[in-house]
Amino acid sequence: MILQTNKNLPKIIQKYGCGLMCVIWHSARLGACEISGVADIIKIYNRAIELGAMRANCYIEDWEGVFQAAGLDVAYTGRHETYSRTCADNEIEILRFPGHFIAGNGKGIRTYDSLGMSAAGLKPMKTKRIFRVNGRA
Repeated sequence: MILQTNKNLPKIIQKYGCGLMCVIWHSARLGACEISGVADIIKIYNRAIELGAMRANCYIEDWEGVFQAAGLDVAYTGRHETYSRTCADNEIEILRFPGHFIAGNGKGIRTYDSLGMSAAGLKPMKTKRIFRVNGRA
């Protein structure tokens, strides 16, 4: 998967796109979208803005809407869960670290860090956001 620091991405994604990139990573992993280059990421970024799910500065207003822009139908629990919360088989997680989001494996373990091996990901996790993937048992 492409990192948010890719020089061909808009500067705003390079700096603040970690949440967006986690959504795209999970969506691609589950087959909801195909990412073959930065143009695919930019298309999802623009779609999320058009939907009003994300601001142009990458601040996510509506997590479900950003997932929708990436082609994945999810329901957000709306809570900031603790580290001990394990995902059910039909759930995915995005881990929240100080100033950074990282995709998790459902058990609080980092699986995709859009900055590569970032220093932010080495800090203690603050919370996690859980999403139920609709249409999956």
